[in-house]
Amino acid sequence: MGKPTARKGKRPIGDDADEEAPPPTPNTLSNTTVMIDFATTLDPAIQAQQEAAKRRQEAVQALMEERDFYLNKLRMIEGAVMEASSRQEGCPTATRVLNILHCHEDEW
Repeated sequence: MGKPTARKGKRPIGDDADEEAPPPTPNTLSNTTVMIDFATTLDPAIQAQQEAAKRRQEAVQALMEERDFYLNKLRMIEGAVMEASSRQEGCPTATRVLNILHCHEDEW
């Protein structure tokens, strides 16, 4: 009877079992290799997404600052017009400007 084997085509069990395993072939991938390949593939994609998100956040921040700038200007204009209209009762220009500042776009 021959030496028992673990499975057909595998190394025999027994005296020869202590030998070192043959080196991996190019088609053999270990879990570490797969994880490294996965990480190197995803890292640039994740980094690109993070950079795009940062650019979007910066653009949103710039728009918010611009909005705040114009809102402050409108408040200053409103205050100046109210002051002018209080000094001259019935000033048509001041009244018209105040109406424009307080109405919605669909009411123009």
